Amino acid sequence: MVVVEGQNAPCRYAGREIAREYPDRDGLDLMFPKAAKRLRGVVANVERPGALVAGANFEAKLPEQWIYG
Repeated sequence: MVVVEGQNAPCRYAGREIAREYPDRDGLDLMFPKAAKRLRGVVANVERPGALVAGANFEAKLPEQWIYG
């Protein structure tokens, strides 16, 4: 079973990596969290391990979130 804990919030760590690729653009590390808000997917945990193969059924528990609610 996969349990979704919530949204993957944007952070300065990812922004820092982007800024490293564009050293001529100031402030990218701080701009990334604002630009990436609600665009980074979800954080999930595998609650019970097991095999998952293509075409197999599985259960995912999603808490109420802005995109679903």
